[in-house]
Amino acid sequence: MMITEPKVTIIMPVYNLEKYLVRSIDSVLNQTYKNIELIVVNDGSTDDSQKIINSYIAKNNNIFCFNCKNSGVFKARLYGVSKAKGEYICFIDGDDYMDPEMIDVLVKNAYAYKADISHCGYKMVFPDGRIDEYYGTNKIVVQDNLKGVIDLLQGEFIEPGVWNKLYKIELFGKLQENSLDFSIKINEDLLMNYFLFKSANCSVYQD
Repeated sequence: MMITEPKVTIIMPVYNLEKYLVRSIDSVLNQTYKNIELIVVNDGSTDDSQKIINSYIAKNNNIFCFNCKNSGVFKARLYGVSKAKGEYICFIDGDDYMDPEMIDVLVKNAYAYKADISHCGYKMVFPDGRIDEYYGTNKIVVQDNLKGVIDLLQGEFIEPGVWNKLYKIELFGKLQENSLDFSIKINEDLLMNYFLFKSANCSVYQD
């Protein structure tokens, strides 16, 4: 049972996503869990992304933006972590959006299972309105660090991305100690997850 609601920092890397940003940021602001801050890392956008971000900052005191030279999503995410004030870190891509109860569910599971990582399934939404669930069974899986890494390697039900996971911020201190190859542009989130799951004493997954 939670005595207080810990702060969650949601980090959104942005590069030329003006068409999707409003829906994405709105999904963060509409979370049922309210003790959140949103850190937007504008990774050198050349469209109107910054203008949209500024319009939200003007109306919300829990949204912050940091601008950097375009260097890829890997560095942008870690830069956001370095600015975070939350006890937990969650990532969202600027062209994705969250179900309203996502953070609430992840935080409650983290507390219930004393987990360093709390993660969940997701939905793929197509332009024609079709929605594919991955996988919608609602099952709970508890993982120690060995099982977490094995499940990532097998890839049978664990999404390799970072955008459906809640991480204790302490895990990123250990991540920084590792030698990360920032030139990797494909599956860089899977690589990050290997280090994070290896450092996590316990993870909990709710599909």
